[in-house]
Amino acid sequence: MTDKRTDLLVEIVSQEKLKPEEQLDNALKKTASLLGMDFGFIGRVIGTNYHIENIYTGKSAFTFENPLKLSETFCQYTLKMNGMFAIHDIARSEHSDSPAHTKFNFNSYIGIPFSLDGKVLGTVNFTGMDARAPFTKEDHNLMVILGSWVGNIVHRIYTEKKIEEDQKKYTRKIEQQLEQLQQLKETREKLYSIIAHDIRNSIFGIAGLMDLISDDLKNKAFDLDSLIYKVDLIHHSTKQTYKLLENLLTWVKVQSGEFDINPVPFDITIQIDSTVELLNPAINTKNIHINKNYHHGMRVFGETKAINTIIRNLINNAVKFSKPDSEIDITVDQTSEPDMTLISVRDHGIGMNKQTLSNLFNPSNRPKKKGTLKETGSGLGLILSKELAHLSHGDITVKSTPQSGSEFTLYIPTYSA
Repeated sequence: MTDKRTDLLVEIVSQEKLKPEEQLDNALKKTASLLGMDFGFIGRVIGTNYHIENIYTGKSAFTFENPLKLSETFCQYTLKMNGMFAIHDIARSEHSDSPAHTKFNFNSYIGIPFSLDGKVLGTVNFTGMDARAPFTKEDHNLMVILGSWVGNIVHRIYTEKKIEEDQKKYTRKIEQQLEQLQQLKETREKLYSIIAHDIRNSIFGIAGLMDLISDDLKNKAFDLDSLIYKVDLIHHSTKQTYKLLENLLTWVKVQSGEFDINPVPFDITIQIDSTVELLNPAINTKNIHINKNYHHGMRVFGETKAINTIIRNLINNAVKFSKPDSEIDITVDQTSEPDMTLISVRDHGIGMNKQTLSNLFNPSNRPKKKGTLKETGSGLGLILSKELAHLSHGDITVKSTPQSGSEFTLYIPTYSA
């Protein structure tokens, strides 16, 4: 290899201060000048197209469409040979009818493939408008070394782009996670504040009633009916506070990842029956009739504590918003998808409007509505039920019409032996 070519290669590989793209552009310019060629290209082959990524056009005003059709370039022959391809006088060669000659009037060409991780990606090539002396062995050697160098620089570019893209992706992911954590923190703080307020009010109410009873007993100024009424209020408030605390503790476990999900097969109808029996005092107070639309022995696959909590909350919610002397329909059935079972709890109570429905499962904006007998509640039960349903690989949907009632449907996996 002559000194000029050696000097050029030394100059090309010693461009550490330039960016990789600038190094490629400079290499095309210097090599085209040394070889006496008008244009230099570095391009990738994607499908049937040749995508120009770096180009040297010298002083020419010639423009090229990008991408080019591979069939209209001499690169197709370079790739077929998987090695050096050179023509010093195209018009007098077997490739004189090639579109690269007839369309672009190129009359000389030399090119070589470059690879990335052993896979040929494209070519580095030079073309001239005029025919020239045959390319020498030194020219071929120069192109072989240049092709290898281009492959290394392209590998560096791809690696840097991948690192940059990965960094951006991870940065976005971290930012999203931080935002989610902040939202979760704000939601938790708001929820805890509301729950604490509900519990405090309930305890203050119980304490106030106890003070009244104590004063009446001390002053012996009470009648039996009044005493029974106040004790009943204390009993009701105590049960409501207990339910609230139970839901809160379960929700905290779910949020902290401490709620163990150990799914097992079980008869869902037995749990429904036991829940209805547990809630009988509230059901009987309103003289509500429960319509059980299911047959026993319907087995599902899930965490029994989680499903039991969901069913209790759904039925309790239906009782709370049902009118006295009304009905609640509880239905268990297979869905159109054989691997899921639905449990529907439908009341004929006061129902909900669209705004209430849209915020029903929103921890930071829970709708708080009193029942038909002024029963209070925190709204936490439904939020917890939705999360437990998701943990059980199921879901809860709701349909409601004001003054016509609501229907909550729990979907959980069916057990198939």
